[in-house]
Amino acid sequence: MTLSRHRHLSCLWVSAIVMCAVPIAAQTVTMVPHVAVPATATFSVYVHLDADFLDVQGVEIALDFDPAIVRLDGIAPGDWFASSGLEYFFWDYTTPGTDAIHFTGALLHEGRTANGVIGICNFTALAVGISPVDFVDVDVRNSTNQDLGAAHSVGDLIVIEQVIVGERLRFGEVKSLFK
Repeated sequence: MTLSRHRHLSCLWVSAIVMCAVPIAAQTVTMVPHVAVPATATFSVYVHLDADFLDVQGVEIALDFDPAIVRLDGIAPGDWFASSGLEYFFWDYTTPGTDAIHFTGALLHEGRTANGVIGICNFTALAVGISPVDFVDVDVRNSTNQDLGAAHSVGDLIVIEQVIVGERLRFGEVKSLFK
């Protein structure tokens, strides 16, 4: 074997090794919509998983928001869990009245490669302003409990342009407004 042919084969091996080391796919967790501008006092923001065709079995997500602008009313599992046809575990670790959202969920017995909403965060607008929503922790795992190194969106915002107060009035009080 000549020296130039040996170098050529060595370059092919190095290229093959480098190509195998580069991740083929990457999961991404995002807030949907990226910038939420709700029209009502109560509204929902979705945490979406793009599985990128890789097997995902569980997630753990932590986010921060501004509690002076919005109040978190609760978290529910999204359609990624609910429409899977599989048994799942979903747990909300969030402490009421704080500025943090923390939830975890896992499919039992197997994973899935589908994209979908993993969490529905229900809020109430408290004041006019902008609340940044920052991902503090994103942990996406496969069926062998390996961390898949998921990315997340950056610069997510909840923009409250007008707080709509939902007050209850009796019929007589409503009638008096139009006199």
